Amino acid sequence: MTTDVTPTASVPDLTDLTLDSAQGQYEDFDLSIDDRQTSDEPTDSIISQFPDPGEEAEEGSTISVVVSTGPEETTQEPTVTDTPCPEDNFVYTSSGALSMCVSSSWGELDESPWTTEGQDGGYTLSASPDLENFVNTFEVPGVVLSATDNQQILSDTTYNEILKFTSVDYSNNCTDGGSATEYTTQDEVYTGVYKEWLDCDNTNTDVRVFALTPKEARDVLVLLEIQLVTRDDFITEELILYTFEVDPSGL
Repeated sequence: MTTDVTPTASVPDLTDLTLDSAQGQYEDFDLSIDDRQTSDEPTDSIISQFPDPGEEAEEGSTISVVVSTGPEETTQEPTVTDTPCPEDNFVYTSSGALSMCVSSSWGELDESPWTTEGQDGGYTLSASPDLENFVNTFEVPGVVLSATDNQQILSDTTYNEILKFTSVDYSNNCTDGGSATEYTTQDEVYTGVYKEWLDCDNTNTDVRVFALTPKEARDVLVLLEIQLVTRDDFITEELILYTFEVDPSGL
């Protein structure tokens, strides 16, 4: 009686070959694509296989391979360092105590004394495309930058308490975004906390409130309220946080 024996062959190493090249060079095996994955290898390159190279397998059997779809495509968001602020986009108080870069469309400005806990000693600078609607609704983006060098407030007040010194009580119209989070500006000049208020007045508008003091010396208190309506407003928020300045001599 004769027993048929199926010939075997050593499994070739297909990694780094393209699918077409592997199929053309190794006709003793069938290739089956098990998966396609992103990788740093070129598109259609084989990045793994089973059985492993060097194993014995019957001729005509199937090698399962994973094929590269190429590197994952990523979209890099613009950053403030990629988009330096034009001089015309800087806004200032008349004393020069407060300044920041805002969107070119945020052309309406207002400045006024800032009274906190019944005590004077600071200034507020607001900017928006439409100040009246910014102040009275959540339909328009804008920013309120406030600062004081009142030493009693600085010595007696925590960051979480500072967050309550806002121009409006956001808890009446917005969803609480959770506990305050530690925050340090990109240039590491200011440190403190920020808090988010979400979906204000049943819209998609969010408000972020930052309570900050200089990292090296707690001699100035800064409160930033930024109302975000569209995606572009988040870029403006980055610009504000990267560029705002407080000159204590002008307070």
